[in-house]
Amino acid sequence: MLLNQQIAPNPPKGYGASISHRASDPTLDLQFTNATVEEILDRIALASDQKVWVVTFAADPHPTPTGFRLTESYPSQVIPADDAEPVWDIFRWDYWPVELVPAPVSASGEQDGAVPRDSIPQYYPCPDQPKSFKELSDSFAVGRLPSASEVAGSWVLIGIWVHKDSRPDLNCNGITRGRKFEWVLVANGYAVAVDAIGTNHQTTTFKPDGGTLTFSIDFEGDFVPTFRCRMTQQNTLACLGSPYYEGLEFKRMSVDSESGNGSGAEIHRILNVALTPEQQTWLKVGESAVVRIPPDHKYSIVSRGNALVFVRRSQIGAIYRAVRPGQQTIVLNPYVSEGECVSCASHHYFITVRAGQ
Repeated sequence: MLLNQQIAPNPPKGYGASISHRASDPTLDLQFTNATVEEILDRIALASDQKVWVVTFAADPHPTPTGFRLTESYPSQVIPADDAEPVWDIFRWDYWPVELVPAPVSASGEQDGAVPRDSIPQYYPCPDQPKSFKELSDSFAVGRLPSASEVAGSWVLIGIWVHKDSRPDLNCNGITRGRKFEWVLVANGYAVAVDAIGTNHQTTTFKPDGGTLTFSIDFEGDFVPTFRCRMTQQNTLACLGSPYYEGLEFKRMSVDSESGNGSGAEIHRILNVALTPEQQTWLKVGESAVVRIPPDHKYSIVSRGNALVFVRRSQIGAIYRAVRPGQQTIVLNPYVSEGECVSCASHHYFITVRAGQ
Protein backbone atom coordinates (compact mmCIF):
# COMPACT_ATOMS: atom_id res chain seq x y z
CA MET A 1 0.00 0.00 0.00
CA LEU A 2 2.88 2.38 0.70
CA LEU A 3 4.19 1.74 -2.81
CA ASN A 4 0.75 2.30 -4.28
CA GLN A 5 0.51 5.67 -2.53
CA GLN A 6 3.72 6.77 -4.25
CA ILE A 7 2.61 5.64 -7.69
CA ALA A 8 -1.02 6.87 -7.51
CA PRO A 9 -1.32 9.31 -4.59
CA ASN A 10 -4.76 10.22 -3.23
CA PRO A 11 -6.97 8.05 -5.43
CA PRO A 12 -10.62 9.15 -5.31
CA LYS A 13 -11.82 5.79 -3.96
CA GLY A 14 -9.14 5.38 -1.32
CA TYR A 15 -6.76 2.42 -0.97
CA GLY A 16 -7.59 -1.26 -0.75
CA ALA A 17 -5.79 -4.57 -0.99
CA SER A 18 -6.40 -8.30 -0.77
CA ILE A 19 -4.06 -11.25 -0.32
CA SER A 20 -5.10 -14.82 -1.07
CA HIS A 21 -3.53 -17.54 1.06
CA ARG A 22 -4.15 -20.95 2.56
CA ALA A 23 -5.17 -21.50 6.16
CA SER A 24 -2.03 -23.62 6.59
CA ASP A 25 0.33 -20.80 5.53
CA PRO A 26 2.58 -19.69 8.38
CA THR A 27 2.35 -16.19 9.83
CA LEU A 28 5.46 -14.09 9.16
CA ASP A 29 6.68 -11.48 11.62
CA LEU A 30 9.12 -9.26 9.68
CA GLN A 31 10.30 -5.76 10.60
CA PHE A 32 11.92 -3.25 8.25
CA THR A 33 13.36 0.24 8.43
CA ASN A 34 13.86 2.21 5.21
CA ALA A 35 13.99 -1.06 3.26
CA THR A 36 13.77 -1.31 -0.52
CA VAL A 37 11.13 -3.47 -2.25
CA GLU A 38 13.87 -5.89 -3.28
CA GLU A 39 15.03 -6.29 0.33
CA ILE A 40 11.46 -6.91 1.53
CA LEU A 41 10.78 -9.56 -1.11
CA ASP A 42 14.12 -11.24 -0.37
CA ARG A 43 13.25 -11.45 3.34
CA ILE A 44 9.84 -12.96 2.53
CA ALA A 45 11.56 -15.55 0.32
CA LEU A 46 13.97 -16.46 3.12
CA ALA A 47 11.28 -16.70 5.80
CA SER A 48 8.62 -18.62 3.84
CA ASP A 49 8.21 -21.38 1.28
CA GLN A 50 7.61 -18.73 -1.42
CA LYS A 51 11.15 -18.84 -2.76
CA VAL A 52 10.82 -17.22 -6.19
CA TRP A 53 9.67 -13.64 -6.75
CA VAL A 54 9.24 -12.11 -10.18
CA VAL A 55 8.56 -8.53 -11.22
CA THR A 56 7.42 -8.29 -14.85
CA PHE A 57 7.72 -4.92 -16.57
CA ALA A 58 5.15 -4.28 -19.28
CA ALA A 59 6.22 -3.79 -22.89
CA ASP A 60 4.28 -0.50 -22.93
CA PRO A 61 7.00 2.19 -22.69
CA HIS A 62 4.67 4.90 -21.33
CA PRO A 63 5.17 5.50 -17.57
CA THR A 64 2.50 6.31 -15.00
CA PRO A 65 1.65 10.01 -14.45
CA THR A 66 4.08 9.97 -11.52
CA GLY A 67 6.91 8.60 -13.69
CA PHE A 68 6.98 4.90 -12.74
CA ARG A 69 7.34 2.12 -15.30
CA LEU A 70 4.25 -0.11 -15.66
CA THR A 71 4.25 -3.65 -14.25
CA GLU A 72 2.01 -6.64 -15.00
CA SER A 73 1.27 -10.02 -13.46
CA TYR A 74 3.31 -12.74 -15.18
CA PRO A 75 0.50 -15.35 -15.49
CA SER A 76 -2.15 -12.91 -16.79
CA GLN A 77 0.10 -10.43 -18.67
CA VAL A 78 -2.57 -7.77 -18.01
CA ILE A 79 -1.47 -4.26 -17.05
CA PRO A 80 -3.51 -3.08 -14.03
CA ALA A 81 -4.83 0.43 -13.59
CA ASP A 82 -2.39 2.99 -12.20
CA ASP A 83 -4.08 2.93 -8.80
CA ALA A 84 -3.39 -0.83 -8.60
CA GLU A 85 0.33 -0.58 -9.44
CA PRO A 86 2.83 -2.07 -8.76
CA VAL A 87 2.27 -5.84 -8.99
CA TRP A 88 4.60 -8.81 -8.65
CA ASP A 89 4.36 -12.61 -8.40
CA ILE A 90 5.84 -14.91 -5.79
CA PHE A 91 5.94 -18.71 -6.09
CA ARG A 92 7.06 -21.87 -4.32
CA TRP A 93 10.02 -23.73 -5.79
CA ASP A 94 7.73 -26.58 -6.88
CA TYR A 95 5.13 -24.32 -8.48
CA TRP A 96 6.28 -21.46 -10.65
CA PRO A 97 5.20 -21.25 -14.31
CA VAL A 98 8.25 -19.35 -15.51
CA GLU A 99 10.42 -20.69 -18.35
CA LEU A 100 13.98 -19.42 -18.23
CA VAL A 101 15.64 -19.38 -21.65
CA PRO A 102 19.30 -18.30 -21.82
CA ALA A 103 19.94 -15.37 -24.12
CA PRO A 104 21.98 -16.08 -27.28
CA VAL A 105 25.70 -15.68 -26.69
CA SER A 106 27.00 -15.76 -30.24
CA ALA A 107 29.31 -12.81 -29.52
CA SER A 108 31.44 -15.10 -27.39
CA GLY A 109 31.63 -17.74 -30.07
CA GLU A 110 28.86 -20.03 -28.83
CA GLN A 111 26.06 -21.00 -31.16
CA ASP A 112 22.72 -19.18 -30.88
CA GLY A 113 19.85 -21.30 -29.57
CA ALA A 114 22.09 -23.59 -27.48
CA VAL A 115 20.08 -26.15 -25.52
CA PRO A 116 20.20 -25.54 -21.74
CA ARG A 117 21.97 -28.27 -19.79
CA ASP A 118 19.12 -28.85 -17.33
CA SER A 119 15.42 -29.39 -17.94
CA ILE A 120 13.19 -26.35 -17.39
CA PRO A 121 10.17 -26.46 -15.01
CA GLN A 122 6.99 -25.46 -16.88
CA TYR A 123 3.28 -25.60 -16.21
CA TYR A 124 1.06 -24.68 -19.17
CA PRO A 125 -1.39 -27.61 -19.36
CA CYS A 126 -4.06 -28.12 -22.01
CA PRO A 127 -7.56 -27.42 -20.63
CA ASP A 128 -8.48 -31.13 -20.62
CA GLN A 129 -5.01 -32.50 -19.82
CA PRO A 130 -4.41 -34.68 -16.72
CA LYS A 131 -2.78 -32.56 -14.03
CA SER A 132 -2.06 -35.29 -11.48
CA PHE A 133 -0.69 -38.81 -11.75
CA LYS A 134 -4.07 -40.19 -10.71
CA GLU A 135 -5.76 -38.31 -13.55
CA LEU A 136 -3.13 -39.65 -15.97
CA SER A 137 -3.68 -43.20 -14.67
CA ASP A 138 -7.46 -42.79 -15.03
CA SER A 139 -7.01 -41.55 -18.60
CA PHE A 140 -4.76 -44.54 -19.32
CA ALA A 141 -7.30 -46.95 -17.77
CA VAL A 142 -10.11 -45.90 -20.11
CA GLY A 143 -7.78 -45.65 -23.11
CA ARG A 144 -7.41 -48.19 -25.89
CA LEU A 145 -4.84 -49.96 -28.00
CA PRO A 146 -4.16 -47.82 -31.10
CA SER A 147 -3.53 -49.34 -34.51
CA ALA A 148 -0.27 -48.87 -36.41
CA SER A 149 -1.90 -46.29 -38.69
CA GLU A 150 -3.24 -44.32 -35.71
CA VAL A 151 0.18 -43.86 -34.13
CA ALA A 152 1.96 -43.00 -37.38
CA GLY A 153 3.42 -39.49 -37.30
CA SER A 154 5.26 -37.30 -34.80
CA TRP A 155 4.38 -37.14 -31.10
CA VAL A 156 5.70 -34.47 -28.72
CA LEU A 157 5.98 -34.82 -24.93
CA ILE A 158 3.40 -32.58 -23.18
CA GLY A 159 3.45 -34.10 -19.67
CA ILE A 160 6.01 -35.85 -17.50
CA TRP A 161 5.83 -37.27 -13.96
CA VAL A 162 9.17 -38.25 -12.42
CA HIS A 163 7.37 -39.77 -9.42
CA LYS A 164 3.70 -40.47 -8.75
CA ASP A 165 3.52 -37.77 -6.08
CA SER A 166 5.73 -35.20 -7.79
CA ARG A 167 4.45 -32.06 -9.45
CA PRO A 168 4.52 -32.72 -13.20
CA ASP A 169 5.91 -30.57 -15.97
CA LEU A 170 3.06 -29.83 -18.39
CA ASN A 171 3.03 -27.85 -21.61
CA CYS A 172 0.16 -28.08 -24.11
CA ASN A 173 2.48 -26.84 -26.87
CA GLY A 174 5.20 -29.35 -26.06
CA ILE A 175 7.69 -29.46 -23.18
CA THR A 176 10.74 -27.58 -24.33
CA ARG A 177 14.30 -26.91 -23.33
CA GLY A 178 15.31 -23.65 -24.93
CA ARG A 179 13.89 -23.85 -28.45
CA LYS A 180 13.97 -27.65 -28.63
CA PHE A 181 11.32 -30.17 -27.68
CA GLU A 182 12.37 -32.34 -24.73
CA TRP A 183 11.13 -35.60 -26.32
CA VAL A 184 9.84 -36.43 -29.78
CA LEU A 185 8.59 -39.79 -31.05
CA VAL A 186 8.36 -40.28 -34.82
CA ALA A 187 6.39 -43.39 -35.72
CA ASN A 188 6.17 -45.18 -39.05
CA GLY A 189 3.49 -47.68 -38.13
CA TYR A 190 4.83 -49.45 -35.05
CA ALA A 191 8.47 -48.59 -35.85
CA VAL A 192 9.49 -45.64 -33.68
CA ALA A 193 12.41 -43.23 -33.71
CA VAL A 194 13.08 -41.57 -30.34
CA ASP A 195 14.62 -38.10 -30.22
CA ALA A 196 15.16 -37.07 -26.58
CA ILE A 197 17.54 -34.40 -25.31
CA GLY A 198 20.42 -35.92 -23.38
CA THR A 199 20.46 -39.32 -25.06
CA ASN A 200 21.40 -40.71 -28.46
CA HIS A 201 18.84 -40.77 -31.24
CA GLN A 202 17.57 -44.34 -31.39
CA THR A 203 14.95 -46.57 -32.92
CA THR A 204 12.63 -48.96 -31.15
CA THR A 205 9.27 -50.66 -31.74
CA PHE A 206 5.77 -50.29 -30.36
CA LYS A 207 4.80 -53.82 -29.33
CA PRO A 208 1.11 -54.68 -28.72
CA ASP A 209 0.91 -56.36 -25.32
CA GLY A 210 -2.32 -56.99 -23.41
CA GLY A 211 -4.21 -53.97 -24.69
CA THR A 212 -1.23 -51.59 -24.55
CA LEU A 213 1.71 -50.61 -26.73
CA THR A 214 5.08 -51.05 -25.04
CA PHE A 215 8.37 -49.46 -26.05
CA SER A 216 11.82 -49.09 -24.49
CA ILE A 217 14.34 -46.24 -24.43
CA ASP A 218 18.02 -46.54 -23.68
CA PHE A 219 19.12 -43.71 -21.36
CA GLU A 220 22.56 -45.34 -21.01
CA GLY A 221 21.89 -46.01 -17.33
CA ASP A 222 21.55 -49.16 -15.28
CA PHE A 223 18.15 -49.95 -16.79
CA VAL A 224 16.46 -49.80 -20.17
CA PRO A 225 13.03 -48.48 -19.12
CA THR A 226 9.85 -49.81 -20.71
CA PHE A 227 6.66 -47.78 -21.08
CA ARG A 228 3.07 -49.03 -21.56
CA CYS A 229 0.96 -46.68 -23.68
CA ARG A 230 -2.68 -46.29 -24.70
CA MET A 231 -4.57 -43.83 -26.87
CA THR A 232 -6.69 -41.62 -24.60
CA GLN A 233 -10.14 -40.18 -25.24
CA GLN A 234 -8.36 -36.88 -26.03
CA ASN A 235 -6.30 -38.71 -28.73
CA THR A 236 -3.06 -38.33 -26.79
CA LEU A 237 -0.70 -41.16 -25.81
CA ALA A 238 -0.67 -41.80 -22.05
CA CYS A 239 2.31 -43.93 -20.99
CA LEU A 240 3.07 -45.50 -17.60
CA GLY A 241 6.09 -47.34 -16.21
CA SER A 242 9.90 -47.09 -16.21
CA PRO A 243 12.40 -46.91 -13.33
CA TYR A 244 13.18 -43.31 -14.29
CA TYR A 245 9.78 -41.81 -15.09
CA GLU A 246 6.40 -42.87 -13.71
CA GLY A 247 4.26 -41.24 -16.38
CA LEU A 248 4.42 -39.53 -19.77
CA GLU A 249 1.87 -37.98 -22.10
CA PHE A 250 2.46 -37.28 -25.80
CA LYS A 251 0.42 -35.17 -28.23
CA ARG A 252 0.46 -35.47 -32.01
CA MET A 253 2.26 -32.39 -33.35
CA SER A 254 4.29 -31.45 -36.38
CA VAL A 255 8.03 -31.08 -35.77
CA ASP A 256 10.46 -28.98 -37.79
CA SER A 257 14.23 -28.60 -37.70
CA GLU A 258 13.97 -25.66 -35.27
CA SER A 259 11.70 -27.20 -32.64
CA GLY A 260 13.00 -30.76 -33.06
CA ASN A 261 16.53 -31.79 -32.14
CA GLY A 262 17.98 -31.52 -35.60
CA SER A 263 17.26 -35.12 -36.51
CA GLY A 264 13.84 -35.08 -38.19
CA ALA A 265 15.03 -35.97 -41.69
CA GLU A 266 17.50 -38.53 -40.38
CA ILE A 267 14.80 -40.17 -38.24
CA HIS A 268 12.52 -40.65 -41.24
CA ARG A 269 15.34 -42.22 -43.27
CA ILE A 270 16.19 -44.59 -40.43
CA LEU A 271 12.59 -45.71 -40.07
CA ASN A 272 12.42 -46.49 -43.78
CA VAL A 273 15.69 -48.46 -43.92
CA ALA A 274 15.99 -50.96 -41.06
CA LEU A 275 18.52 -53.68 -41.88
CA THR A 276 17.16 -57.23 -41.86
CA PRO A 277 19.46 -60.03 -40.65
CA GLU A 278 20.55 -62.69 -43.16
CA GLN A 279 19.17 -60.65 -46.06
CA GLN A 280 20.53 -58.26 -48.68
CA THR A 281 19.65 -54.57 -48.25
CA TRP A 282 20.08 -51.94 -50.97
CA LEU A 283 20.92 -48.34 -50.03
CA LYS A 284 21.71 -45.18 -51.93
CA VAL A 285 24.59 -42.88 -51.05
CA GLY A 286 23.36 -40.45 -48.40
CA GLU A 287 20.78 -42.79 -46.87
CA SER A 288 20.99 -44.00 -43.28
CA ALA A 289 20.10 -47.37 -41.81
CA VAL A 290 19.85 -48.94 -38.39
CA VAL A 291 20.97 -52.32 -37.09
CA ARG A 292 18.60 -53.22 -34.26
CA ILE A 293 20.43 -55.03 -31.48
CA PRO A 294 18.42 -57.94 -29.99
CA PRO A 295 17.93 -57.77 -26.21
CA ASP A 296 18.80 -61.44 -25.58
CA HIS A 297 22.59 -60.92 -25.36
CA LYS A 298 25.24 -58.24 -25.32
CA TYR A 299 26.73 -57.97 -28.78
CA SER A 300 29.91 -56.74 -30.41
CA ILE A 301 29.70 -55.32 -33.93
CA VAL A 302 32.12 -56.34 -36.69
CA SER A 303 31.94 -54.47 -39.99
CA ARG A 304 33.74 -55.26 -43.25
CA GLY A 305 33.80 -52.76 -46.13
CA ASN A 306 33.99 -49.00 -46.61
CA ALA A 307 30.61 -48.23 -48.18
CA LEU A 308 29.10 -47.32 -44.79
CA VAL A 309 30.34 -45.15 -41.94
CA PHE A 310 29.33 -45.67 -38.33
CA VAL A 311 27.25 -42.78 -36.90
CA ARG A 312 26.33 -43.76 -33.35
CA ARG A 313 25.34 -46.67 -31.15
CA SER A 314 23.01 -47.12 -28.21
CA GLN A 315 21.99 -50.30 -26.40
CA ILE A 316 19.05 -50.71 -28.78
CA GLY A 317 20.65 -50.07 -32.18
CA ALA A 318 23.57 -48.89 -34.28
CA ILE A 319 23.15 -46.30 -37.04
CA TYR A 320 25.18 -46.24 -40.25
CA ARG A 321 25.24 -43.85 -43.21
CA ALA A 322 26.01 -44.84 -46.82
CA VAL A 323 28.89 -42.70 -48.14
CA ARG A 324 30.10 -44.45 -51.32
CA PRO A 325 29.03 -47.22 -53.72
CA GLY A 326 30.15 -50.69 -52.72
CA GLN A 327 29.33 -53.64 -50.49
CA GLN A 328 29.48 -54.06 -46.75
CA THR A 329 28.85 -56.86 -44.27
CA ILE A 330 27.93 -56.25 -40.64
CA VAL A 331 28.03 -59.06 -38.06
CA LEU A 332 26.59 -58.98 -34.55
CA ASN A 333 28.52 -61.41 -32.36
CA PRO A 334 27.09 -62.20 -28.90
CA TYR A 335 29.19 -62.33 -25.79
CA VAL A 336 28.79 -65.96 -24.69
CA SER A 337 30.36 -68.22 -22.10
CA GLU A 338 33.34 -70.35 -23.02
CA GLY A 339 32.28 -73.42 -24.98
CA GLU A 340 29.00 -71.96 -26.24
CA CYS A 341 28.30 -71.65 -29.94
CA VAL A 342 29.00 -68.12 -31.17
CA SER A 343 28.05 -68.57 -34.82
CA CYS A 344 24.59 -69.99 -34.02
CA ALA A 345 23.62 -66.76 -32.31
CA SER A 346 25.37 -64.34 -34.70
CA HIS A 347 23.41 -62.03 -36.98
CA HIS A 348 24.67 -61.13 -40.47
CA TYR A 349 23.63 -58.09 -42.52
CA PHE A 350 24.55 -57.69 -46.19
CA ILE A 351 24.41 -54.20 -47.68
CA THR A 352 24.98 -52.96 -51.23
CA VAL A 353 25.26 -49.20 -51.73
CA ARG A 354 24.44 -47.64 -55.09
CA ALA A 355 25.19 -44.11 -56.27
CA GLY A 356 22.45 -41.67 -55.30
CA GLN A 357 20.11 -40.24 -57.95
